[in-house]
Formats: sequence, C-alpha cells, structure tokens
Amino acid sequence: MADRYRDALRDTAPGVLRGREDELGDLAAFAAGAPAHRHLRAPAGAGGTALLSWFALHPPEGTRVVAFLVTRGLAEQDHRAAFVEEVLEQLADLLDQPLPPLPTTALREAHLRGLLAEAGDGLVLVVDGLDEDSGQGGSIAALLPAGGHVLTCATPGWQVPVDVPPDHPLRSAEVVDLAPSPAATLDGLPDSAHDVLGLLATARGLTADDVADLLEVDGAAALPGVVQRRSGWHPGRRVLLLAHAELQREAERTLPPARHREALHAWAEQYRALGWPPTTPEYLLGGYFRVLLAERDVPRLLELATDHRRHDATLAVTGSDSRALQEIAELAALIPDDTAALARLAIHQDRLLGRAPRVPTTLPAVWAGWGHLTRAASLLHGVVGEVRTALAEVVRRAEPFDPDRLGELVASFPRDDSAPARAVLAGRAGDRDRLTALRKEATEVDVAVELVRAWVALGDAADDTDDAVRVAEDVIGPPRTAADAPRLDLIRAVGPGPVAQRLAAAVVGPVPRVAAFDLAGADPEQVRAEAARLAPTDRVRWALATATAPGELAAIRIPRTHPLGAASLAVAAARRARELGAAEVADRLGATAVRGLATTAESRARDDVLLALSEAGTRPVDALAAARRVVDRRTRAAAIAGVAARSTPAAGRDIALLAESEAREPVTDQEREACLWLVIGALAEVGDHDLLAAAVRRSADPAVRADHARLDPGEFALRTEGPAPEPPLGHVVDHDRVAAFARRWTHTDPAAVRAAASEFLRVWWP
Repeated sequence: MADRYRDALRDTAPGVLRGREDELGDLAAFAAGAPAHRHLRAPAGAGGTALLSWFALHPPEGTRVVAFLVTRGLAEQDHRAAFVEEVLEQLADLLDQPLPPLPTTALREAHLRGLLAEAGDGLVLVVDGLDEDSGQGGSIAALLPAGGHVLTCATPGWQVPVDVPPDHPLRSAEVVDLAPSPAATLDGLPDSAHDVLGLLATARGLTADDVADLLEVDGAAALPGVVQRRSGWHPGRRVLLLAHAELQREAERTLPPARHREALHAWAEQYRALGWPPTTPEYLLGGYFRVLLAERDVPRLLELATDHRRHDATLAVTGSDSRALQEIAELAALIPDDTAALARLAIHQDRLLGRAPRVPTTLPAVWAGWGHLTRAASLLHGVVGEVRTALAEVVRRAEPFDPDRLGELVASFPRDDSAPARAVLAGRAGDRDRLTALRKEATEVDVAVELVRAWVALGDAADDTDDAVRVAEDVIGPPRTAADAPRLDLIRAVGPGPVAQRLAAAVVGPVPRVAAFDLAGADPEQVRAEAARLAPTDRVRWALATATAPGELAAIRIPRTHPLGAASLAVAAARRARELGAAEVADRLGATAVRGLATTAESRARDDVLLALSEAGTRPVDALAAARRVVDRRTRAAAIAGVAARSTPAAGRDIALLAESEAREPVTDQEREACLWLVIGALAEVGDHDLLAAAVRRSADPAVRADHARLDPGEFALRTEGPAPEPPLGHVVDHDRVAAFARRWTHTDPAAVRAAASEFLRVWWP
C-alpha cells in the first residue's frame, strides 16, 4: 500500500481495536478462502470504517490489501475518479510498476482493471462507505472486479447501483451485519459551531487554515462531529470533514449553504486574480471543482477547466496533468451539446497532451516483455506515428503469453492500426482458421509479412506458407529500390532456403542485395561475388559485419577519410565484436568511434552514429552513455529505449523510465506557428475579421502579415487555403502533433471556431 494512503488509514483507524476479534477472524478466513465478494452492513457509528481500516493496516500474513474509504464529506474522496486514482497508486506501489501518463478516464479505468488482474487472488480490495459515493461519472460499485477477493461496507439502506451488471457478484455477495452504536448528530452542539459545520458540509474538505481564512475562527478541528484526514497532496497537512454521512446530510439539510457557497466562490476568485500562486490552497486546485461539478455550475467549471495558469499550478503540486485532463473530460461529458465550450476545452486538452511523453515505438514492447502488459497497453496510446508496429511488437514480445488479454488489447485499437497485431496474435496462438481469414486483409506489407512468419512458425503448413508468400510478393510489387526493405523483411520471415534465395534475386540496391543473399542462405561464393560489387566503404562495412573471429576484425583496415564515416565503421566493428563475444575489442572500437565524433558538427549524422553505438555497446552503462549524448530529443528517447530493451528487467526499469522522461517534447515555436496557420485559415473561412487580424499579428512570418495588409478579405481567405509556410531552414516541425491539432479545426459551427480561436490565442500567446 502506498505510504500516503497508509497514513490516511491511520487517521481513521483506532489506536487499538477492541471487541472485534471474532470479526477479524472471519475476515482472515475470507481472505484465505476462495475468491468472493463479502458485504458488511453497518449503521453509522457502528465501527465499520474502524474495522476495515484496521484490517487494511494489519492484514493477515500472506494477504495483500488495497483500500479506499469513500467519504461523502470530502469532495476528493467520494466519487469514482478518486477511487481509480487512489487504487491505481496503491496497486502500482504493490506491484512495483510506475504509473504511465493516462490522459483519459477510459485509459485510467482500463489500467486499473489490468493491474487488479495482475495482482491475482492474493489481493483483497477493501471499499468502505459505498453509501457515500456521489455517483459522479458512474458508481464505484460498477468498477469493482467480478473476480478476486472484494470486501465492501455500507449503511443498511444502501442499494446496489443500477449501473452494476445484473450478473455481478456484488449483487449476490454474502452480507454480514455489524452491531450498531450511537452516532453523533448536530443535537447538543453550540450555535458557534454551526458556521464551521455548515462551511465544512458545503465545501466538503478544508484545512483548519482554510476555515480560519474564510470564517476568521480558530479551533475548528476540536469541534464535536469534526474529524481529520491527511491531505492527499501534502501528507503533513490535515483536512477537516464531518464525522460521517448522516451528520453530513443533516448539516446540508438544516444549515443554509448559500452563504458559505458564495464565500467559497469569492475565495476562489481571489486566488484566480493572483494567477494561482504557490500559496494557493490545495482545495481550490481539486475539491472546489468537484463541488461545482456536483452542483452543475457550468460557467464556473468552464472558467476553471480553461485556466492554463491553474493547470500549471496543479502540475507543480501533483507532478502530473492527469487531474486537469480528468476535469476537462468530466466537464465535456456534462455539456455534450455546447460546441463552443467543447472547442475551448479541446484547446486546453491539446496543450496538456502536448507536454505528455511521446513514447518511442519500441518502449511498450519492452514493458510487455518484462510481464507488465498493463503498462505497455497504456504507453501504446502515447506512441506517435508507428502505432501499428508498436502494437504488433507488444503482442509478439508479451510474456507470459495470455491470448485473452492480448486479444482485448488488440480489439481496443482501430482495425487499421491492429491488422499486423492480429496476425501476430493468431500466429502465437496457432489459430489456423484465423490466419486463413486474415489473408483477405493482407493488403499491406506488414500484415502480409506477419502472416508468412506465422505460417512458417507452424512448421507443417507448406501450402499455406507458399500462398502467403505469393500474397506478400504481390503486395510488395515489382523489383525496385523502394521495395528492398519490405522484401528483406519477407526474406527474414521465410528463412534460409530456395524460396528466400528467389526473393533475394529481386532486391535491387547493392547493399540490401548482399544482405538478402546472406539472409537467404545462398552459396558463400555468390554472397562474396555480390559483396565485391559494393563501393569501397560499403565493402569494408560488409567485411566487418561478416567477420568470424576477432582477429579478422583487427585485420580489416578502416578508412580515415571522413570522421563520421570512420566512426560509423568503428561502430559496425564494435557491434560485430560484441556478437562474437569479444567484449574488450568491442569496447576499444566503441571508444574509437566516440573519438571520431569529436571533430564533427553534423548533428543529425552524429546522432545516427551515437544511436548505433548505443546498440553496439557491450555494457549497459556504456550503451546508455552513448544514447544520452544524442542531441535530437526523440532520437535520444528511442536510443535509451533500445538500451532498456537489451537490459534485464531489474537493470532496465530505470532506463525505461528515463526513456519516457526524455520523450516529453514541449511544443516548439515552429509547431506553434504551423498551428496558428490553421487557426488563421479557419477564421478567414468564417469571416471573423477582428479575430483574424489578432491572429495574423501573432504570426512570426512577415509574408503572412504582409499578405493580410495588402489583400482584401476574400483574396486572403484563398491564400490561407494553401499549405502553411515552410519553417526556417534547420527547424523541424512535428507534423503528427500538428495533424492532431488540425483535427480540432473541422468545426462547421462558426461559434465553435471563434471560441476555439479565442482560447488558442489567449493560451498559446499569453
């Protein structure tokens, strides 16, 4: 259990649990028995929370517990999203799996289900206070797993929510009644306490300092009916709330909330006007939004969810944008028909997602190979561009092989993105019928090649293999340079033999052709004859790649005519030395390559050599050192991910996390300019000349500003229909990121275009 939540449980658990020996014995037997659901029915004040928090803190030997206490009086602890966040953190700590970025509610809930499945039957999930669930975003009960040990508690009047499936085991769970005890009420409390209790009932979770700031009173924590919980973000702070749900409901019914609500709004406005400084109370960055959501106060919700300074303040406190993304998603679900508001929210979602890691293609498969399929699945949604390849590699490398879970993962992606992965899955599962059916979808090279690889692996399907090869050849097309790489992939899938040699004869480029004949198992003399036709540098590279002993490597003369070329050849020699088991020779050659890079300023080519050097290193520390010297951020992240892939799980975990960290790419000025061009075009189309002029003024391209000044509106609108102006030489635009932004500008509603454009100019050019 995460230390933060363990501390929260200690706040609610008694110092000594007395008179509950029989109940604890029953719970221990339940945890040791077959997986099942058990439900405790406990009146307010009966001690259900004390019992369950004690059990979670002191589980029986061999039992692992994750727990969540639903608390109606605390806005951050009474809804489904809070349950997901807290239990995810505990499971990640329990399974020693760091949490990846999870930008959507669906991703967070899917990740939760995956981690619960990975935890297995030795886990007990404890959820107290189901009757205090606010129901925002669906019930917590509906997220409880059908399998495993699940222990829940609620007051006697609680009913299973309607969104829980009819066959869910919660509906037929064993029910155990706890003996009642007196509960605190408002009766007998002094009038002076009513202001504090009314404020706590309205705000649902404030610190003593917050109460003092709002009401100018001290001693709130000592009032009868008030309990303290540790802050979710600052463990040293305490949050005050009413002792139980009945007291909360009585306070809401009898103490007028309007005055306290207005005080909260004024308080929030005070910090908003200051730009949400570091001294902002954490309640205003979290619990306040949830209260507004419960009241469906859309204007104030929209103001908070589109405040980029508040997003930055929340990131500074929590270290993540997940809370801000969650707020955007929840508000969007509340206003599905308000296109202008949704357009504004989309701009902020883009900004937040734009600073999330852009995952290297190879990284999800690394985690899958280490047995962390749930994390791999989450990272897949951060892969840009090569999702097909990344998903197929996850299916190929996932261990242990679980066809059901992998099938669910593959099915969660669009068919176009999942086609190669479906072929890999069918091959690993040995599903001949599925492989045969997939032949109709083999219209792209990667799918056709995967089908060939699958049939070859089955070993006894020569006719099907031959058919698959013919389909793949048709897809690849006639001999030409552009077809060499996919044809090499096909040769690798087929394996050495006459069929592969026939395919090799169709490879055009000199270097790929030599590699093709070698992979196809051609006669060595034929391979040497092909190699003799190579250019001198390529001939040396081939000799290095095919050397059979360290002595042969030492005898090959590496030309010194160009620093980068010499460094690249030294890397090739180091790679071959590593393959031959000559670690010392590989390290020496790697050092030679590094020295060769010192005299060159060609950053792109230098990065390519460093990337290759990171792949050739004999020791992870050397490979990582080379990878971290790569200048281009995305290439560096890919290089580090490659080092992680070649490491053991124990050594590679931190390296994989470093790759994720390196993958965070801020939006560049050039990308911002490309996005601005899309906004300018949209505004020209809807004819909003004032906003259009404001957008043009922000452009860094003098030609755009000049065109706007000299052309009439119609002519300028035609000008914006063309492609965006090219960025200055040497500046790279991430076209995938710009394309994702462009999809926001398909609005047909002029009001939505204006709203989104205004938000874009306000946020991206503050």
